[in-house]
Amino acid sequence: MGLKLKGNSSLRGISAQSDPATLPWIIRLDRFVDDRTWDGWSEPVVHANSSETSLNEAIALSLFAETGLAAEAAVSSSFSVNGGGSALRLIVQNSNEQWTETNFGEGALLYKSEGDGGEDFGGGQGGMSRSNVLAERFRANEEFGHTIDDAASALQAELIDSGRAAESLDQRQNTLTGGAVGEVVSADTVRSEASQIAEALGIE
Repeated sequence: MGLKLKGNSSLRGISAQSDPATLPWIIRLDRFVDDRTWDGWSEPVVHANSSETSLNEAIALSLFAETGLAAEAAVSSSFSVNGGGSALRLIVQNSNEQWTETNFGEGALLYKSEGDGGEDFGGGQGGMSRSNVLAERFRANEEFGHTIDDAASALQAELIDSGRAAESLDQRQNTLTGGAVGEVVSADTVRSEASQIAEALGIE
């Protein structure tokens, strides 16, 4: 198995004292053993946490999938490096060529928006109002910007009204409070973050 750090801006500020269990990693399962995979995928990515539980990111991916949009599958894991302490991490599919062709067909290309690596995101934790450099360029056209906002609002309302958003949140919350993962983060922390996400999304 091969292991290497992932990212660019996300690696700024790390040092020899940084806990490796908290850093973003790419795992190459087939680096030394041909055709070794995990559920058909050879290159899972261990994301850096955006919160103690990464529940907000997990829910975002779940809701993307609920709408029929392409989204990386994700699983919460108790993660440790070199026998060190365990940390709760979100492991996701790498959006590489395999993922792109699986979701969009052979020959499809996936482009990443340009950015300076800065904190270009806005909106509350777990909210759906976050934007990035590419989205802001689209919104420079006022008519198109209104179209995006209206579509996002309608989609959020449909997810809330149908109960799918609440169901996804409950499933993720239950996963985090049970099994080995539940030993890494407290149930109170999970409930607190789930409550913040529910409030941000408008889930009652």
